[in-house]
Amino acid sequence: GASAVFDGTNDYLLCGQAVVPSTEDFTVEYWIRFNNVSSSRRDFFAQYTGAVNGRFTMNTQTNGAFQTFIGGTGAPGVLETSAGKIVDNTWYHISFVRSGTNFYLFVDGVLEDTATGTVGIEQRETMIGQRNDGSGDFSGYIDELRVSNTARYTAIFTAPTAPFVIDDNTLL
Repeated sequence: GASAVFDGTNDYLLCGQAVVPSTEDFTVEYWIRFNNVSSSRRDFFAQYTGAVNGRFTMNTQTNGAFQTFIGGTGAPGVLETSAGKIVDNTWYHISFVRSGTNFYLFVDGVLEDTATGTVGIEQRETMIGQRNDGSGDFSGYIDELRVSNTARYTAIFTAPTAPFVIDDNTLL
């Protein structure tokens, strides 16, 4: 199979609508490989217009930590891995899950962080490869991206190795 390639210079996919549900359960998961983690913050999944309330982003930090952020009143805030977790030229399975008011961040099936919150995700078009404000261009590869309207994982799991099969819960 093939993956989407992003060179870090104005490459992105625009979904045209929100794909992550506002307050319902969801899972965002994909395989990802970074070309240059430490150069600057790199965003590869975003759904927001600029306001903090309901902002949803997934990115890497310059210290090699993988981070998700959901902002606003009642939001879980930042969930992230330890510094140095993500390195260049290595494939990772990332999964971010909402189950009720619980949020889970997994890397390669290992639970890295959890939080609770009640905020809804802003319902704006989803961008893959950069933030909605046009910054944070991602450099690397994304494969097997799937967004579901169910909490597929809430405990440690074995990361899938076969292509995803579309089911009734698959949104993207």
